[in-house]
Amino acid sequence: MPDRSDDPTAKLVDVNWDDPRLRGLLEATAQLHIEHRGDFAPRAALLRDADGDTAHHALLVAESDDGLRTLLSAAALERGATVLLDLGGERLELAAVDDCRHGLRHEDSARDVHIVVLRRLRTAAR
Repeated sequence: MPDRSDDPTAKLVDVNWDDPRLRGLLEATAQLHIEHRGDFAPRAALLRDADGDTAHHALLVAESDDGLRTLLSAAALERGATVLLDLGGERLELAAVDDCRHGLRHEDSARDVHIVVLRRLRTAAR
């Protein structure tokens, strides 16, 4: 471990950094990643079939600069399907379903939640 003499909290707990039990624990947790779920403000969206007949309420939970959108939806969508993503206002996007899977979190097991990843094909004005 690095020298922790500059850390004011290091003196609060007597830690033997060379203890094999601690080393084992640190090695076992080294692959864990911090989640970044709180970085995006979710907002309501509407998913429509390409023909516009069927609509499903969804929640947009992430979007990237490369045109990928991640939504939570009660509807399972087929990979490769073309949908219209209605974000309200003037934004209406034609998108392809890149992935759709059932939610894996513990709280998703009691609800019918699908994680839908869309790839923007084009944006259209209303």
